[in-house]
Amino acid sequence: MKAVIIAAGSGTRMYPLTVTTPKLLLPVLSVPLLSWFVHNLKGLVDEIVIVINDKDSGNQIRTYVHSHEFTVPIKFAVQSEQKGTAHAMQIAQEALADDDSFLVMNGDDLYSRKDIESVIAAGPGLVGTPVNDPEKWGIITRDGAGKFTGLIEKPSDAEPGSLANIGLYHFNSSIFDIYDSVPESPRGEYEITDSVSLFAKSNDFSVIESNGDWYPIGYPWHLLEVNEKLVANTSGIDTFLLEHGYTRVDQQTDLSTLETQGIKIENGTVIKDVIYVKKGTHVKAPSYFEGVSILDEDVIVGPFAYIRGTSTLGRGAKVGASEVKNAVIFSETKLPHFNYFGDGIAGNDVNFGVGSVVTNLRHDNEPVKTLIKGQLVSTGRRKFSAVIGDGVRLGAGTVIYPGRKLWPGVFTLPNSVISDDVTE
Repeated sequence: MKAVIIAAGSGTRMYPLTVTTPKLLLPVLSVPLLSWFVHNLKGLVDEIVIVINDKDSGNQIRTYVHSHEFTVPIKFAVQSEQKGTAHAMQIAQEALADDDSFLVMNGDDLYSRKDIESVIAAGPGLVGTPVNDPEKWGIITRDGAGKFTGLIEKPSDAEPGSLANIGLYHFNSSIFDIYDSVPESPRGEYEITDSVSLFAKSNDFSVIESNGDWYPIGYPWHLLEVNEKLVANTSGIDTFLLEHGYTRVDQQTDLSTLETQGIKIENGTVIKDVIYVKKGTHVKAPSYFEGVSILDEDVIVGPFAYIRGTSTLGRGAKVGASEVKNAVIFSETKLPHFNYFGDGIAGNDVNFGVGSVVTNLRHDNEPVKTLIKGQLVSTGRRKFSAVIGDGVRLGAGTVIYPGRKLWPGVFTLPNSVISDDVTE
């Protein structure tokens, strides 16, 4: 059996992060999402087929795969024209060769191994999960026997607890025979959901209820949510992070033993809960960690750093006498002097000028909203700060309002107040 990961889209809802980084390479606990796919598919499929585009994002994914070793073989299918998810699956047909049974998965969701095992065991079918806001999702309908009868997109009259389609499918090769019958959608694409409805008319098609461990990553703040949920049970992430070169450090760890692994955590550092670190990391005392933090290779922290909540620091990041709370920080980003960054995402090679502060709370305590494709969208989060693209330079004393976004390469002047998105 093979698994198809559809990852050819441009990811506009994730801007400004996906202007420069493909969705499949966005970090989840500082490890690219693709590596989580491989981890959860290991031993269940013989090969992974990734559908990519022929643009820079597709080339980035290809380069990343070719420069790393994976436990499951990976090949590519190129979707040169963005004609929808059904078209993407059709593009993958040749790469599937003679496999009569295969999985199809969205490339911007994190699926649990249990759900993957369940849909494989059930035969052709899809996975759904109960949601309290069915008007925001594609909802699965079933007959009295629980068999699939259809999909309704964002119904206004569905009951809370209805099953939302999470984009995890098991098909056989006859799905390709119906492609010519798939109608063009109003946005000019061919949707896999329409393929599913046609396929189910002539094939048994099961509905499997998710075990609850499904993490959609469609908006920037979802990176915060998936990190928070994964670390809620640290024993569940230990194996994964240790396999990817991390060392677990807690209050019982003898810090002097870490130097043989190329890790230096100075005496006087307080680790209240647990941190995961890689070689080249240097934590200077006094620094204080509270919650679960992930520090990639060559990270420098302190002195006088305070890192709390669920925070991740990418390779080569630096946090000096500053506070980081519940944040996702990509590689080579620096918060060196008296900065505060909480409940936000900063891309690669961002520099926070001295005294730069990113605010994360509205005075009325309402959920923070942010502009997505011209529309204000609620993050559902009382605390959410900013999304900062690659290469941004914040001038000294810059203050950023909650929910604002800065596109890659933006520079701000000293003492700037950022009250709107900055795209150039």
